[in-house]
Order: sequence, then C-alpha cells, then structure tokens
Amino acid sequence: MTPTTTDQALYRLMEGSADRSSRGHLGASTIGDSCARKLWYGFRWVHEPFHEGRILRLFRRGQVEETFLVADLNELPGVTVRSIDPATGDQYRWSDPELPGFAGSCDGVGFGLPEAPNQWIGLEFKTHSAKNFAQVKKHGVEKAFFKHFMQCQTYMFWSSLPAFLYVGVNKNTDELYTELIEFCPDSAHEARTMAREVLESTKPPPKISKRPDWWECKFCSHYKLCHYNEKPISNCRTCSHAIYNERDHEWLCTDQNKLLTILDQRIGCEKHELNPAIWIAE
Repeated sequence: MTPTTTDQALYRLMEGSADRSSRGHLGASTIGDSCARKLWYGFRWVHEPFHEGRILRLFRRGQVEETFLVADLNELPGVTVRSIDPATGDQYRWSDPELPGFAGSCDGVGFGLPEAPNQWIGLEFKTHSAKNFAQVKKHGVEKAFFKHFMQCQTYMFWSSLPAFLYVGVNKNTDELYTELIEFCPDSAHEARTMAREVLESTKPPPKISKRPDWWECKFCSHYKLCHYNEKPISNCRTCSHAIYNERDHEWLCTDQNKLLTILDQRIGCEKHELNPAIWIAE
C-alpha cells in the first residue's frame, strides 16, 4: 500500500531498509529477561524480526546518542574513552568461555572517569522515555532495569573489567543519569545459568504465565505462537533435523549429515520438518 502521508512514507523507508535477519547468538542484552521461553524462541528463530518504522527510528536515535556521548566524554580532562577495540577494529565483543553461543558487545571502555579515576571500566549507554528515566533515577539500574544490570554483569565476567558506568539519557529533556555498577559474581552466575538453560534445552522452558492477558506476554513477539499455536517460520533452527551443540556453538543437520553455516540456517531446504518441540498442528 502506497503511503498517503510523509510520516508514513518515512516509516516505510525505515522498514524497507531494516535488516530482518535474526542474530546467530543469544545476546547478553537479553539475558536478564524474566521469560526464558521468550529467549529460547528467539534463539531458535521462530519468527522473523520485525520492527515498525517508528521503533527503528528510536533505535537509530540511541545509536546517534552513543556517538555524541563518546565524543563528549573524551573532552573531559584526563578521560579516555574507546568505543572501538584496537585489537579487532570493531566493537568490544566477548563470548562465554563455556557457552560460545552466548555473546555480546558493549558500547565502550573508559579510563579516568570521576566514578573510577584510576582504572579502566566498561561503558553502557541507554536512552529512556521520561517515565523510564524517572524510574531508573529513583530506583537505580538493578531494580528499574534488571536486563541492563545483568547485561553489565555478564560483560564484566567475560572481560574482567571491575565495573561498568551506566549512562542513561532522558530523550525528552536530555538529562543524564550515571551509575557505577560493580561486579557481582552471584549475578553473573545467575545470567550464565539462564543462558545455559536456554541453549541446552531441546524444548521450550515453561511459560512465564499461562494467561494470554498477562501484561508481559501481550508485548512479546512470540505471543501468538506461545498462547495460540501460531505456526513458526521455516529455517534450519525450527527444523526437527537440526541439532545444536552448545559447547562449540554449531548446528548439525542430521538429514544431510553436515554442519550448517549461518547462511544455511537462514535459507533452510525443501526437506524442512517443523520441530514438534516448537510446534504441533492442532
């Protein structure tokens, strides 16, 4: 359908150029989610990722904010901030030593910051609505945004950085909130335990709620599959012939007896059979 207004045209432009491919790994940015089943479905690509144009614009705004924050922080006397790992020429990325399919990348590292003037620490930047900003300012990151807290804990375990500086930005007023998050071994263990559950399980973990009207369920992209048995999309990760080896982060096709590349997994083949652990026709 041809857009009839400029705002709709801009939204469609964003949607048309968006990358809809699923990430190959279980991301550290998701691990603090309250629903392990949601993470399991996401790792097995049951749906093609889709975000409306308005949401994509919000994502882009967050990326732009990161660029400005890095530049501004580097203007502070005695502060050095890096968003690119000099060893790789890319973002600072890590993966779990025991579960290589559990991975993530942070926004940067910094030295000389007021909260930790004599050591290198990690950096995580988040933009917030006015309502969410008020919550994190009032309650702190761990209580207000547990996913963000667990993301930082996971990065600290992988990188051995002693702390992370969380920088929140109010998108309405540009007010800043900063909080030093120190390493908590118990929290990192909790995150890795959930990741292991998601990656090792051959069937979906329990639902967070059996009620379709549960508020967290209504906003989940897997809502219709989880509560109303909507048919998943076809790819190798939803196929009964595919077996995941979590120790090496490899997918094996038992029908063709071969390891599957990430491209293989996305394309699938004509012998696809939906895994009954994911979906059974009613």
